[in-house]
Amino acid sequence: MTETEIFASLMPRALPLAMAQPARLEWQEWFNQSAGMSWFGMRCDLNHERVVKVVLPEAFEHHRGGLGSSAVNGAVLSSMFDAAVGVAAIMQSPMQKQGTVELSIKLLNGVRHTPVEVYAIALKRSSSGVVFVECQLYSGGKLCAMCTGMTAVSSSKHSAVMSSNGNLD
Repeated sequence: MTETEIFASLMPRALPLAMAQPARLEWQEWFNQSAGMSWFGMRCDLNHERVVKVVLPEAFEHHRGGLGSSAVNGAVLSSMFDAAVGVAAIMQSPMQKQGTVELSIKLLNGVRHTPVEVYAIALKRSSSGVVFVECQLYSGGKLCAMCTGMTAVSSSKHSAVMSSNGNLD
């Protein structure tokens, strides 16, 4: 499946990202430099106005399955989904801290080709601050896994955007 086809399938259900593109791209750069994203070798792409993309451009030996498999390890895929769900939710409420409270992952096929790409959309934001997200993971143009997730928005008024010193407030 091409990226154009993936976007076309997700767009009708996706909520628009609340942050304007210049601010999204600045946040994206900050987030991509974070320890978690750097350690896993993942990148977040916020160029689209409704779809969050998380990419593992290259899979190294430490990304591979624990039993000597050539497939990317499920823990790495789970981390990609967690990042995508979290970012999709933050882009709905950028002025509030949030955390993933539920991930439901369906592994459909082994992930053996790079880049590995997760596409995430926010489906709904409840009045209580819960954000519902759907994700699809592709490898070699093939759908390999799906995920639904929920995040809870903190009741504190802390910002999920970086402050002038580069930290989350």
